[in-house]
Formats: sequence, structure tokens, C-alpha cells
Amino acid sequence: AFAPVRFLIFRLGDAKVVLRPSGTEPKAKAYIEVSSGPGGGLPQAEWEKTCKEIDERTQRIATDFLKQALATVNLTPAAGADRLSR
Repeated sequence: AFAPVRFLIFRLGDAKVVLRPSGTEPKAKAYIEVSSGPGGGLPQAEWEKTCKEIDERTQRIATDFLKQALATVNLTPAAGADRLSR
């Protein structure tokens, strides 16, 4: 039988962070979702600009969330710990 997966969801306006333990490693994993308006029909340059802005916002959320979470237990993040992947 499998143990149920437990996780925390933090809602941050139009963004959400889901925090859960890794199933294979002794670490937590965070999933960040940032919403934006519909982008259908935008010119390519405008679409790329919007994507870049969302990526930058997502990175700021990841960095700030990690710093604040670790600060609650008097730790600081290791270099690169806030690296995002898709």
C-alpha cells in the first residue's frame, strides 16, 4: 500500500506555490504556477515579452519563497537552490 502524498498550497494572488516532499530524495519540491491573461493572437514579439516577464516573476517568487521558508528555521539557501526547471 502507498502512503498518501501530503503537500501544502500557498496562494499568492495570481500565483500559487505547491510544496511537497520528494518521493525519492530527502528534500522538498516546490511547484510554482503563475497565471496571466490570455495570450492568443498576440504578435510573436509581444508573446515573447509576456513569457519573459512571467519567467522573471516566477523566479522572484521562487527566490523569495525559498529564503522566507528557510529563514523560519534559521537557514539560508545554498547557491542555486532556487533554480527553476520546466
